[in-house]
Amino acid sequence: LIVATMYMLIRPYRRQAERQRVSAEAEAYLKPLVGIDESGRYGVTYPRNITEKDTFADLAKVMIPVWFEASLVALSTFNPTVQPADVHGARKCLLTTRDLLDVFSPVYTNSNRLWYRLRSQYKEGYELAGSFQDLHDGNVTYDEQLWHRRRQKLINWSVKFERYVRSRNFILYFLLHPSPDGCYDHKVSHLFWGTAGRHPPCGDDLARFSLQQLALVQLTNALHYLTIIMEYDDVLSREHQLQYHNFRKEIRSFIDEYNLFDFVLFPQLDPDAAAAIDILKYSRTLLGEMNDQWETFNLYREENKEEAARSKLADAIDKDWSNFKSWCESNDLAGAIETLADEL
Repeated sequence: LIVATMYMLIRPYRRQAERQRVSAEAEAYLKPLVGIDESGRYGVTYPRNITEKDTFADLAKVMIPVWFEASLVALSTFNPTVQPADVHGARKCLLTTRDLLDVFSPVYTNSNRLWYRLRSQYKEGYELAGSFQDLHDGNVTYDEQLWHRRRQKLINWSVKFERYVRSRNFILYFLLHPSPDGCYDHKVSHLFWGTAGRHPPCGDDLARFSLQQLALVQLTNALHYLTIIMEYDDVLSREHQLQYHNFRKEIRSFIDEYNLFDFVLFPQLDPDAAAAIDILKYSRTLLGEMNDQWETFNLYREENKEEAARSKLADAIDKDWSNFKSWCESNDLAGAIETLADEL
C-alpha cells in the first residue's frame, strides 16, 4: 500500500518531467527551421513532406509546433524601440499560428482550456499589433500619446504572453501530441469550417483529401456567387452588397487556405493552375479595395453625410464595379475558378 501510494504521488512529477524533456528537445530541433527574410517576413521549413496517406492529426504535428516556435521568435519584434512599420511580419506570424489553431482545432482537446487560452492570446496579440501598425498609414492623423499607448499595450501583451508560455512549459508537448482520432468541437473556431457545410475532419481523416474537399466547396460557392453578381449593373443596394460580400468571403477563404496549405492542396501545381491562383489573388485585392469604398459609403449613409459627398463616392463605386466586371471577363475569372476546381 505504501509503495502504491508513493508511485501515485511520484507519477505526475515523472509525467511533467517527461513533457518538459520532450518540449526542450523539440524546441532545439524546431528553432533552426524558423527563418526571417529581409522584409521581416517569417517563414518555416517543415520537417517532412506530407503524403496522401497522412492523416489530419499527422499534418497538425508537422505544422503547428514549428509555427508556434516562429511566433515565439517573433515576440522579439515587440520591444521598446519598435515602430508601426516594423510589426507587419511578426503580426502575420501571429495570424498564421492562430489560423492553424483554428484549422486543426478538432484534434486538440480543450479539457484543460489550453487550446482556448492559446487562441485567445494570439487573437489579442494580432489585434494589438494591427492597431499599432495602423499608425503607419500616412493618411492617419494621431497624437503622440495615442502612439505611446498603443505601443505600450503591444509590449505589455508580448511580456504577458512570453510569461504565460514560460510558466506552461508543456505547451509544445501538447501541440506535438494531437489526438489521432479526435473530433473535438470548439465553437469559437469557425474561421475555415464554419461555412464549409460539412463537419470538420477528425484526427484519423486523410489530411490532403479533407483540405481539398474544403477548397472545392469554397471554389464552387465562389463560382455560384460570381454568376449572380456579374448580372448586376451596380452594387450599392443592400441585396447586391450581400451577394458581393458572399463572393468575396469565399475567394478570401480559399486564398487563406491556399497560403497555409499550398503544398498539401497542390503537390505539383501545373502552369495553368498557377496562373489561375494569381488571378484569384489579384481579384481579392480588387475586391478589398472596393470593400473599403463601400464601408465608407455605408458610414456616410448611417451618419447622414452631405448628399454631394455620398453621390461622388457612389459614382466612384459604380465606376470601379464596371471596371471590375470588365477585368473579370478579360481575365476569365470564372474560368480560373473552374481550372482550380478541376485540379482538385
